[in-house]
Amino acid sequence: MSRHGTTRRRFLATTTLATAGAALGLSTRAAAAPKVKVGWIKNQLHHTTFAYVAKIAEKHGFEVELVDFARYSDIMLALQKKQIDSGGIGYASLPSIIEQNLDNVRVIAGNMVGAVDMIIRTGVKVETWKD
Repeated sequence: MSRHGTTRRRFLATTTLATAGAALGLSTRAAAAPKVKVGWIKNQLHHTTFAYVAKIAEKHGFEVELVDFARYSDIMLALQKKQIDSGGIGYASLPSIIEQNLDNVRVIAGNMVGAVDMIIRTGVKVETWKD
């Protein structure tokens, strides 16, 4: 249990279910049990949530098909070509989406907990967390 009353696993599952639900809402497919194709990189730790969601999707009224990729850029291209409905991409892909004006790609951020990278302006000296 975290200090906020939820576990990391539950938080990641909730945000991933929300993402899959959004993809399902944006999808034009019609079926009895809708299928959401999710692009993932199975050796990325933060993509393990997709495997969890694939197992619990049925009780939420849809099916998840996991599609393996080797690079974030391949996932982004598959999203652009509408070969998948949702996918995990790195935050470094966002400028490319904006620059290319990809109007058929929607980004939902927030499946990570805590900062892993720090961006510091040149010339700023960082000695403590407060800095």
